[in-house]
Amino acid sequence: MAYSLWYPYVTVCVRWLIACIFLVFTLRKLPNRPAFVFVVMAYRVLPRRWAVFYGLFLPWLELIIGIMLVLGILPRISALLSALLFCSFLIAIGLNMARRRVDLDCGCAGTKSQEKIGAKIMLRNLGLLIMAAIVCLSSSTFLVLLPESRFLLWLQGSALSMTPIIVAVAVVCSVLIGLCVPLGRQMMQIQLEYEAVESQKQEKATPAL
Repeated sequence: MAYSLWYPYVTVCVRWLIACIFLVFTLRKLPNRPAFVFVVMAYRVLPRRWAVFYGLFLPWLELIIGIMLVLGILPRISALLSALLFCSFLIAIGLNMARRRVDLDCGCAGTKSQEKIGAKIMLRNLGLLIMAAIVCLSSSTFLVLLPESRFLLWLQGSALSMTPIIVAVAVVCSVLIGLCVPLGRQMMQIQLEYEAVESQKQEKATPAL
């Protein structure tokens, strides 16, 4: 009885805590996204082009998930996306720890954070993963603006109710298409800058004859 009484409050607190972490970290990443992309590429987990794509979009994805968690918009789906992100962080950090590359900057809070990867970061992400799982498995609708059940009922409504969805999808697709060209240019510029930095490092490491 006591458990069922406190569980909705615990779920909301956990949801808001994850949201605050995402929003704070996002605000530190967005002002200097190219530098954050360099941090992602330094992990050497994804191919270079995918690393650039991941680094550019991750702050925006974290921002969207954070807002959805704060407002309670599809909280279980938002928590599932959070869990997938935390899993990707754990994999990237774990692989580099296995390679003994523990001198890497974590990049969790953007480029201003000088925190290095290690067991502490792994445990923190594991804790966040468990918290996301708690929200994902919760059926509580306390302080939830749009629960999944109501969203599914809306989708199962009449054909007329699908019109806003179609319009929203069309708008999102138009925005994404409009962003493709500048995003592609930014990706190419970041790759060229990264290659220039790597070549300078190799030149410094090569002994003069």
